[in-house]
Amino acid sequence: MRAREFLLEYRHDITMQNFGEKFRDRMLGDITINATTQYNLQAAKEKGTGPASDEITPGYLRRIEQSDPTPNKEYTQWMVRAYINGIARYYEDVLSQLVEFVTWFDKLKRHRQLPVEYRDINQIKDRTTYNKAWRAVADIYDEFVEKQPLSKGDAEEIFNGPEIRIIRPYDQDAACYYGQGTKWCTAATQGINYFKDYNEEGPLLILLPKNPQYAGEKYQVHGESGQVMDEKDESVQLFTLLARFPKTNLRDILTGFDEAWEDYIETMDPDDLKRLISLYNSRLSNFNKWMLDQYLKNDSLSDGHKRTTQAAASRVDWSRLGQFTYDQFKEYAKTTPIKKKEYIMQSFADLSYRLMYKSLYEADALVVFKNSPLNTLSLQDAPTGLSKRNFLETWQLLIGDWRVKYEEGWPTYVGPTMNSIYNNAVGFDSQS
Repeated sequence: MRAREFLLEYRHDITMQNFGEKFRDRMLGDITINATTQYNLQAAKEKGTGPASDEITPGYLRRIEQSDPTPNKEYTQWMVRAYINGIARYYEDVLSQLVEFVTWFDKLKRHRQLPVEYRDINQIKDRTTYNKAWRAVADIYDEFVEKQPLSKGDAEEIFNGPEIRIIRPYDQDAACYYGQGTKWCTAATQGINYFKDYNEEGPLLILLPKNPQYAGEKYQVHGESGQVMDEKDESVQLFTLLARFPKTNLRDILTGFDEAWEDYIETMDPDDLKRLISLYNSRLSNFNKWMLDQYLKNDSLSDGHKRTTQAAASRVDWSRLGQFTYDQFKEYAKTTPIKKKEYIMQSFADLSYRLMYKSLYEADALVVFKNSPLNTLSLQDAPTGLSKRNFLETWQLLIGDWRVKYEEGWPTYVGPTMNSIYNNAVGFDSQS
C-alpha cells in the first residue's frame, strides 16, 4: 500500500493500536494534564485497561485528529509521534504549536514551496530537526503568504529600561502581536491558543531585549505556573534570565508585579544557588560514606564481595559520587522547568542520580551494585537491619526524599525524613 493510499484511509483505531500505550504514558508525565485526569489514567493502566478502552485516552487522541487541518488527517500520526518523542513537550503544544506548523507545512507542500530536506514530514523525528524545520517553514510561509498585520490588542508596558521592555498582554490579540516569531502556545494564530487559560491563572509577561543577542530573542514568564520560556518555547531558569539582564532588577520587578514569583525568590540568585549546591554536596558526601559503611558492615556479605564492592566504590570516588558543580546544574536546568524554592532539592536529587548512574557505568562498577546479594538499610531498623530495597534503589530513595523547609528567607535543611538516624548520619540536623 502506498503512503498516499494509507493517508486516505486514516483510522482512529489503527493509530490507537500503534501508539496508544506510549501516548497514554506520555500524558502521565505531562504537567499540563490535570491531576484528576492523570489519576484516572494511572488507575486504568494499573487495572490493565488498554488505552483504547479507558475513558480518557481516545478523547485526547480525537482532539488531535480534529485539529489536523487536512480532511484525510495526513498529519495526525506525525503529531502523535512528535508528542511521544518530545518534539512537543506538552499536550497543549500539540494543539497549538504543532497544528500551526502543519498548517503552514501543508500549504507550502501543496504549492511545492518546501525545501528538499523538509518535504517529508516523517523525517522530522527529534526536537533539533523540528526547530530547524520550524524556522525554515515559518520564514518561507511569511514570504509566500501575504499576511495581514496583527492587531496590537490590549497591552500595558510595565517596564522600559536600558536592557529590556516588559509587556503585559491583556488579550489574545496582544499576546499574538508581541509573541510573533515565537512558538508559544499563547501566540498561536492557527490551532488552539491558550492565552485565556494562562491569563485566568495569573498575568503573562513578555520580555523584549533592547539589544538582542540573536534575531528574534524574546522571553515569556508566568508566575502561577513558574514558566520562563524563550522564543523557541524552551525552558529558561530564572538565574539565567537574571544574568542575561544584569542591570535590570528583575527580582523586584517580577515579585512586585506578581506575588506568585515570591515562591521562586531563592532560585533567582546565582550566589544563593551556589551556596545551596555547596551545602548539598557536603551532605551528599556524608551520606555516601555512611551508606557504604553500613553496607560493608553486614555479616551476611562474603569477604570476596566486600572487596569487590570496595574496589568498585574506589573506582568512582564513592564519597563524591553524585556531586555536581554550579555549571553542571546550569546545563541540567536548560532541559527542566524551574522549581519553586521548596522543590529545588528534587532537581538536585534528580541530577545527582543521573551523574551517579553515569559514573558507575563508565567506571564499570554498575554491575557490582546491581548484582548486590543484599537489600540494605532497613527503614525500620536502621542502621543495622536490611530492607526490601537494593543498594542503588536505596540511594535513589533517600536522596529523593530530601526536603527543604524555608524559614526567615533562607532554608533549614531537613531529611531524609524516613528515619531520624539518617538525619544524624548525614548532618541534616544543623542550620545553614
